[in-house]
Formats: sequence, C-alpha cells, structure tokens
Amino acid sequence: MKSLRIIASAIIMATTSLAGFAQDSAEEIKFKPHWSLHIQGGVSHTLGEAEFFDLVSPAVQLGANYQFNPVFGVRLTGNGWEAKGGWVNPQQAYKWNQATAALDLNVNLSNAIWGWNPKRLLNVNVFAGGGLN
Repeated sequence: MKSLRIIASAIIMATTSLAGFAQDSAEEIKFKPHWSLHIQGGVSHTLGEAEFFDLVSPAVQLGANYQFNPVFGVRLTGNGWEAKGGWVNPQQAYKWNQATAALDLNVNLSNAIWGWNPKRLLNVNVFAGGGLN
C-alpha cells in the first residue's frame, strides 16, 4: 500500500511540473499573409416549366483566397457545369453549359473591431464584389 502511494505521488508531481513548464514557454502567434484554396460541389436548379427534378443539374465551384492582413482579403471564384430548362408547349427539355466568375473583397469585422485573435472561435465576415455569368 505504501509503494502505491509513492507511485501516485510521483505521477502527480511529474504532471504538475510539466504543466508549470508548459506555461513558461508560451509563444506569441503572429499573423502571416496567406493563400487558401477551396472546392465545392452540389446541385443547382433552374426555374422553368418542367418538373422540379428534371431541372436539377450538377454544379462545382473552385476558388482562391488571399488574406493580406487580419482585416482584408480578396477572393476569386469560378463555378458552373450545366444547367437545364424546359417548356410545356411543345414539351421540350434542354440543357446548356454555364460558367460564372466572381471577384470579392473580404472584410473580417471581428478583427476590425476587436483585433486579431488566432484563438477566436467565430469570425464575422462581409463579402462585396461582382461577377460575370
């Protein structure tokens, strides 16, 4: 029983000393401008005179984002694949290839108001831009 207490005490002292050591080596995290890439997939729906599922088409989006500083970034995206349409009279279904490109400015409101915090769990962003179809 005495040896079990000695082992338990040794484990407690070892973990306590490790926790104290970890707090002494805190390192400041600095923001670095960076790129990010994304890919998205899904479906699109075109309004028309055909049945709902007859107008559902595959869609994909590719994008690149560059964050200049904690507040401002820019995003370039391209999406598309195919779109479908339909007429009732005469009954006709058709499809075409479509593409869209967009350029957006990203403003991180959380970092603009409260400063950059790499441990923040939620950031509020606003995107403003334009695109071509």
